[in-house]
Amino acid sequence: MEHYQSKNHFYDILESVVIDTGNYKSIVLVSSEIENNNSYKSFILNVLKAAKLNIDENCQYSVLLPEVQYRFITDKSASTIKFLCFGIEGKQLGLQIESSKNTFFRLDNLEMVFGENPEKYKSENLKRALWEAVKKLFNI
Repeated sequence: MEHYQSKNHFYDILESVVIDTGNYKSIVLVSSEIENNNSYKSFILNVLKAAKLNIDENCQYSVLLPEVQYRFITDKSASTIKFLCFGIEGKQLGLQIESSKNTFFRLDNLEMVFGENPEKYKSENLKRALWEAVKKLFNI
């Protein structure tokens, strides 16, 4: 956080990190908690495998820290970018949205699914909801 002062006012401005999507049209974002847990990461990799996504081949995989604000800049005339997020909230990405977990939604040229932390997928119903959203996101 940076602090600025004008004549009579103090301002705190949250710094944010820009997510560079590069040439990828499919982006997977996971919290560092997931990355640091082998069973959670294995779950995510199995979802990617089922969706025929290979890290660094046809999708970008990025780990986000919980205490950092992120944002991404997209060209509204560009083609659709697909985001699959686990353990991440829309607000952390600078989006002013309240998204239900395991639900597909579209925002301008962004298509997104926000998944739960893998520990929540003990229920077959939640796994099925996630898979249905992933199928819609990646046109499977």
